Amino acid sequence: MKKVKLSKVNRVRSFEQAVDQIRSLIENGDLSTNDRLPTEVELSEQLNIGRSSIREALRVLETEGMIDVRQGAGTFVTPRSEWVSSRSEAVSWLKQRGESLIQLLQVREWLEGLCVELVAASPSPEVIEKLTQILNEMSEFIGEAGDDYSKLDLGKVADLNTRFHLTISYHSGNMIAHEILSHILPAFSESNKVVLYTNTRLELQASEHHEILQAIIDADKAKAVKCLRAHISRVSHEIQDIQVSE
Repeated sequence: MKKVKLSKVNRVRSFEQAVDQIRSLIENGDLSTNDRLPTEVELSEQLNIGRSSIREALRVLETEGMIDVRQGAGTFVTPRSEWVSSRSEAVSWLKQRGESLIQLLQVREWLEGLCVELVAASPSPEVIEKLTQILNEMSEFIGEAGDDYSKLDLGKVADLNTRFHLTISYHSGNMIAHEILSHILPAFSESNKVVLYTNTRLELQASEHHEILQAIIDADKAKAVKCLRAHISRVSHEIQDIQVSE
């Protein structure tokens, strides 16, 4: 097994930082096709985070097609040709996984509806500040690309989207719902990136997120739930449209 250098990460959003480090090693060629990654235990020790965070990170990378988890054998780097990297590949990826993604979105719609209702019932200054910061970061990041979306890292946009939704679930106070969404959303982050590959509607996505935040600020539970479910439903319909139109 090839020795690679990894740095200990901050425990805040630790699985995302683990994803970034491992992804960079693969993209930069420090880990090559068919190289075996360290075990969960070894990664946990090197990165100084829990094994559950390691599993989440590996799940995201597997969804991206960058690694292949082989039961009983280990985790291996897949050929670059298998990664999702173009619109045609993205459409194919969605066609293969469309039905399960729609079912996943149905679960998200109800769980996140519950979470945002709980948050909007008594929004704390902390959750409002965190959500505002995420949306500001997203706006700034998108603004740097201007009108040329080819320069935009859609993976970064998808990660910010995931952070927004997980922040809501965490501050809902319902830790069971948050735990479930903590496993669902990181894997769905790649699906969001693929949807953006096929239909880059960043202004619409930003507008929907701002409407959700405004409803939370206004402590309008009904509107917060309505806005969030409409946002998820729209993504579901886009996936369905891609399946039948391409």
